[in-house]
Amino acid sequence: MALGYTFFPTVGEIIKSALEVLRVTDIENPAGPTTNQYARAVQALNYMLTAWQAHGMQLWCRKTATFSLTQGTVSYSIGQGGYDINTQIPLKVYQAWRTDTSGSTPIDTPLSIISEKEYLLLTNKRQEGTPISIFYEPKHEHGVSGPGTFAYGLIHVYQPADLYNATNCTIGIRYQRPFVDFDATTDSLEFPQEWFDAVKYNLAVRLAHTYGTPQLEYDRIKRLADDLLNEALSFDTENTSLLIQPRYR
Repeated sequence: MALGYTFFPTVGEIIKSALEVLRVTDIENPAGPTTNQYARAVQALNYMLTAWQAHGMQLWCRKTATFSLTQGTVSYSIGQGGYDINTQIPLKVYQAWRTDTSGSTPIDTPLSIISEKEYLLLTNKRQEGTPISIFYEPKHEHGVSGPGTFAYGLIHVYQPADLYNATNCTIGIRYQRPFVDFDATTDSLEFPQEWFDAVKYNLAVRLAHTYGTPQLEYDRIKRLADDLLNEALSFDTENTSLLIQPRYR
């Protein structure tokens, strides 16, 4: 018996289990899925998980990044490889703060996260001062020299740092990062354990029409897949206090 948080199946194991749910492969057959079946299932898995990113900010996908300020700089690029902030592109930035390190104890000050409309309505975006807000702009662009896309983001800072803030302050952000893409069946599934069943059965749903699963069987699998996904999503939330008070007239 293994103690602790140690059970993490590979992509290949999840795919094999999903195809067994569809009865495409026989659980007693040691040969398992074919190479083509694995390849198509890896593609379907990547399609499904990238779509799931729209569900919201999963707890394990929250990350922190900090960056130094440059006097007069309005925008800072963020992404992997050759950007001002070298990390995974944020899908959404949901918290930001300015840290002043000039004293004996660093002091954090919250920054407002504003919308594109609010940022564009600011009249003087280059007036140097103390940063009080940011606007995050994700970018997805096609490569100039050939096919393919590259993704990065721009963090627009208002106000751009003056000399004092560039010397003594940094900015920190909390953001939702993308899920990791899978390239091979030997990759480990990058999800907490409570998500494994949801991934398996929802992958089976994605593959069902490819293999001509009968409608009645499809409906049964789909109901179970939806229930498992809802259970995982409901657990993957942060516990916070809710304060309710009467409104006095």
